[in-house]
Amino acid sequence: MRERKSLTLVCIACLVLGLAALPFLGACAAKPQQQIEWRMQSMYPAGDTSTIAHGVPLVNALNEKLAGKLHITLYMPGDIVPEDQMFDALSKGVYDAALTSATWSTGVMPAGVVAFGMPLGWQNYDQVFEFFNKYGFLKFMRDLSAEHNVYYVAPLPEGALPIQSNFAFQKADDIKGKKIWAKGSNEAYIKALGGTPVSMPFSEIYMALKLGTIDGAMTTTSDLEFMGRKEVTKYVNWPSPINPLCIEFITNLDAWKALPADVQKTIEDTVAELQPLMYQNYLFNDEIGLKKFREYGGQEITIDPSELPKLRAAALQVWNEIAAQDAKSAEAIKMLKDYLTAKGITME
Repeated sequence: MRERKSLTLVCIACLVLGLAALPFLGACAAKPQQQIEWRMQSMYPAGDTSTIAHGVPLVNALNEKLAGKLHITLYMPGDIVPEDQMFDALSKGVYDAALTSATWSTGVMPAGVVAFGMPLGWQNYDQVFEFFNKYGFLKFMRDLSAEHNVYYVAPLPEGALPIQSNFAFQKADDIKGKKIWAKGSNEAYIKALGGTPVSMPFSEIYMALKLGTIDGAMTTTSDLEFMGRKEVTKYVNWPSPINPLCIEFITNLDAWKALPADVQKTIEDTVAELQPLMYQNYLFNDEIGLKKFREYGGQEITIDPSELPKLRAAALQVWNEIAAQDAKSAEAIKMLKDYLTAKGITME
């Protein structure tokens, strides 16, 4: 009998303790998921339009829509890793996301340069998105990037890339012997025209122009105002070989896969929603750059039309050189050529 009473008391005690624990267990079950923290580095300085028109509004919009789920802190060039190490460091998971350009990853992923833009290739914003979204190039870039543990979220179209210089570019031969800051396919384009492409951190272009270390740079015209380059540049030369150029929003693939599916979808939907708005904002800033450049005394020059066949020959040389690098590059170039041919634009 005594043993039966003891057993009853034990059962009652366990029941009481179990009931007392229910509110605690319920609180644990209802505890919200911990917010994920991401670090994102921009390749472009705080004053550059790529950061102003793309980086800042994109991060702000994502942080607002994903509050409590994901928070992104935006860092400037060199804050986490040097610019020329951004792709490799992202691949290794040193940080989580980047606003950058495929031109900085051509050493390991040469085909990616097609996503940046090819000389005399696509000719407007609509063609960029048709090529990526309807002709399969977005999937191509995602598959290619995945080989390096990177997720290609989306291209971010910007403005034109005219040669901004301290010499007048009126004939193709005018560029011979000149040192021009250029990246990606533009490096090969400058070389094909007889110039010398120069690479350096984006933030160093102003001083290089001022000191005469370089004779020109291929960047968007907004930089004339927002990076102060109207002070050290005499000419903007047309036509632009690439219009529009595309930078990119990419992430570490492991970090991307670790996100809940609804967060991934919100990111991609938000980028798609903002792309046209960010593009228009970029064009607005490009116009400001040109206006301030003219007011400062700068001149715009359009190359002699009779010289255009020489520019096209140089562009075609670049396309062929990139296609010859590896199988993926050849595939990317063929995709773009086939698309342009369908639009009535031929490179031959």
